[in-house]
Amino acid sequence: MPRRKSSVTTVGTPIPVWTDTSTFAINGTIVVENNGTIGVSATASLEVKGTAVTDFTGGPGEAQSITLNNIESIAIAGAGGTGTASVKVAFSLNYKF
Repeated sequence: MPRRKSSVTTVGTPIPVWTDTSTFAINGTIVVENNGTIGVSATASLEVKGTAVTDFTGGPGEAQSITLNNIESIAIAGAGGTGTASVKVAFSLNYKF
């Protein structure tokens, strides 16, 4: 499962994690782990295909996963709180031929 570690800040510009360069439909599971300091760090939101995923915001010390269809890109962004958070993103993708 590919992993990427990034830092997000409050309401920051989305940080690209992965972009599909193929012509295939992509399905998969994405995990976001916010390792920021509770009460100090920013929350992290997940964006897929350039749009925020509804109800997918992880505060410091939290992890969430989601399975989606037709994934074209994955990005994370700061969604609230203050400071900077250390965020890990892992994903498993399935190409439909």
